[in-house]
Amino acid sequence: MIVVDANVVASLVMPGESAELAEALHRFDPEWVAPSLIVSELLSVLHKGVRARRWRLADAEASLGLALELVGERQVDPEPALVLRLAERSSCTTYDCEYVAAAEMFDCVLATFDAQLLKAFPGRAIHPERLLAG
Repeated sequence: MIVVDANVVASLVMPGESAELAEALHRFDPEWVAPSLIVSELLSVLHKGVRARRWRLADAEASLGLALELVGERQVDPEPALVLRLAERSSCTTYDCEYVAAAEMFDCVLATFDAQLLKAFPGRAIHPERLLAG
């Protein structure tokens, strides 16, 4: 089991430069967990892509469906006080810290492309390439 952030999930369900890496990560460990916040974050990413005409609304809806299948019933709500403490001791937003808190809930890693999270939480956040390298 690994916690994944919205960028990792988006990379798997939408065309882009990190798609192959996200696919490899999913083959490596298909049990992905995320805070329920991920739905709002994915909606935002998809909406921006539709507005920028990178993809059609129908494609965005299909991608959203795939993303929800990936984390479906494995969405969690981390302890708010923990999220606040993590944000206070780092330079990360509370939104980002929800992913870290979810990883702490399950004592597992957070797979992310986010450089700020990787720097702030080196013991918990890990880049997918590094995770796959073992």
